[in-house]
Amino acid sequence: MGRPKLKEELKRAHVSISVKKTIEELASSTSNKSHFYETSVEACQALALVVSRLRSKKLTLEMAIEEIEDIADIWAAEFDESLPFDLTKQVEQE
Repeated sequence: MGRPKLKEELKRAHVSISVKKTIEELASSTSNKSHFYETSVEACQALALVVSRLRSKKLTLEMAIEEIEDIADIWAAEFDESLPFDLTKQVEQE
């Protein structure tokens, strides 16, 4: 009996991307770069949804801030807060 086949939605894709060196350094400081990139993209998708709901007045500003805080907390928790991510340093560099 062979291995069961993965459902199509569970299959992984292999891609090659170019990112800033600072992002690569950040991803490299995690135990799994792929997980870092996937989680970061999912966080961006969630943020885009919050902004869309805010613009369509389905959320109040206070509710949107709470959701954004939740997204940031979930993202940080995915990496056990071990990432050397300093937002003020990143903003100053750009």
